[in-house]
Amino acid sequence: MKYAYSNGFILDGSENMEPVSGKVILTNGDKIERIISDEELIGLAGYEKINLGGGYIMPGLVNMHLHLPATGKPKKKEFPLWRSILKTPITQTLAAAMVKWAAFIKTAAMRVASPGSMPFSNRAASTPLK
Repeated sequence: MKYAYSNGFILDGSENMEPVSGKVILTNGDKIERIISDEELIGLAGYEKINLGGGYIMPGLVNMHLHLPATGKPKKKEFPLWRSILKTPITQTLAAAMVKWAAFIKTAAMRVASPGSMPFSNRAASTPLK
């Protein structure tokens, strides 16, 4: 079926999205054939004329309320690996134990590395070489 959509504002998806008036969208089935001026519509035959009544038309889009990223492609919903791992009570318990163990090891390493904690460290540094 061929349609001619007229008497409306076309939102073409350009950067500034300025509404365009005085144009007619010609379609054949689900394809846009071309866009013509209102004056060219007068002698046009073979199209069912659709009066948009001053409404807006956004060709090519189904959902007019859609937030797209800068690339224009929808983002895939990504979940961090840790989120999928920590879904079960067992993995949550193991993760908590690993955090506690890591804190214990860090504290123990800091005690060993602190100045004066090793009995011969100061004497070895102050003893002259022979």
